[in-house]
Amino acid sequence: MSDLAERFKAIEDDWKEAVATLEAILTHVAATNLAAGLKIVILNNVIVALVSATEEALRELFQEYLKIIEATVENHQHLRLDIQRANLECGIQQLREYKTGTDLAKAAAVIRELSKCFNGEPGYRLFKEELTYNTQTLQANA
Repeated sequence: MSDLAERFKAIEDDWKEAVATLEAILTHVAATNLAAGLKIVILNNVIVALVSATEEALRELFQEYLKIIEATVENHQHLRLDIQRANLECGIQQLREYKTGTDLAKAAAVIRELSKCFNGEPGYRLFKEELTYNTQTLQANA
């Protein structure tokens, strides 16, 4: 198996383990004579846990994808335009958060990273965490 496939497989395996645990809960509930109200509560919680596990797995897959393209695409300007724009939006969002005097060094670091992106310099950094969690930016670029 290639290194890339292994990186994604680890995330998939974690998700499968979470699903197997939820299946075990469902099997236990089916085999147990629980009150109807308790069964509903447990089943609702299983549904929420399944959605959460799936969302987290997708988030982790996307972050891994971003790490891979960051490592393999040397020039930020060669990335898909929607990723470039979303990355820019994430940088701008971070700058909005860094308004106090103590945050100016953080703002300068963000500006340096954005400069690398704009100038096509090697060693650019995607705002992976922000890209993954920033639904507003991703929706605006979808």
